[in-house]
Amino acid sequence: MVILFMLVSLLANLVTPSSDMFWATDLTWEKDPFGSLSHKPDSRNWLGTISARDIHQQIDVYTGLIIGFKTAMLFGVSAAILTALIGTLVGALAAMKGGWVDVVLMRLTDALLTLPLIVGIMLIEQLITYMVGGTSTFRLFYNYSASPAHIPDNLLWVVNFIDPIWVAIVLFAWMPYARMTNTLVLKGKSEVYVEASRALGANRIGLFFHHILPNSISPLLVLVTKDIGGFVLLQATFTFIGVGSSSEWGTMLGYARDWIIGPGGTIFGRWWVYIPTTVVLILFGSSWNLLGDGLSNWFNPKKGKALE
Repeated sequence: MVILFMLVSLLANLVTPSSDMFWATDLTWEKDPFGSLSHKPDSRNWLGTISARDIHQQIDVYTGLIIGFKTAMLFGVSAAILTALIGTLVGALAAMKGGWVDVVLMRLTDALLTLPLIVGIMLIEQLITYMVGGTSTFRLFYNYSASPAHIPDNLLWVVNFIDPIWVAIVLFAWMPYARMTNTLVLKGKSEVYVEASRALGANRIGLFFHHILPNSISPLLVLVTKDIGGFVLLQATFTFIGVGSSSEWGTMLGYARDWIIGPGGTIFGRWWVYIPTTVVLILFGSSWNLLGDGLSNWFNPKKGKALE
């Protein structure tokens, strides 16, 4: 499934009628001339449409799902890798240096572990809002056409495309990697082969990269694969509640809510507005978790032998 999702993300622009999931807005329907209803699947829209009432546009579900794979893959992989890199460096530095460096960095890690991720996301969101002098919500549908006076033109595009969820994850989700790396490195430093290398004159950098890290990398890889799916689910969740809007899947579920609950809402009458997106989210998250479980079994000789 992971390989399939990667292929879909790479070929997204080739297998969709448009790179914009709102292309269905230009279509007309005989019984809905103003395009105010969500339309069931047909020959033009294979998985139907979702009417975004507040912006008076139509979302093509198929296009949103396929483009969402590209967004999800880029978001999840980049966030997980960068988070793992930061955490690994912090944990390794603390363990290799020891002393007060280890105490300070690990106490900082423990303190940040108590900070809820949603607080970090809201903090970044508000900082972006303050910088641009407006709202950073629903970035998919709004671009700043003029640069605020206090933001240089060459930095405006950076502000426009900053994803507060991605930034918050990178800044506030590296602590488990730091804690795990610190434990693994402290354990590795006491191994006989490390002591032998140190006696032969190896320095700390050489010991870490040539001996300790290669023998400690497997648990970190398992955590990275599981975090990819988890981060994408977080992205969709926060987009659904209106904090940032970089996830097409979260955006579609947000608009689908209007057709499920409230006056005239029905769960099964308009199944296409939420079931395809929900199934894709479940499969995406499950596939990375299953990959992580498989890597865990593969890297653990005793567990793998027991399973055989």
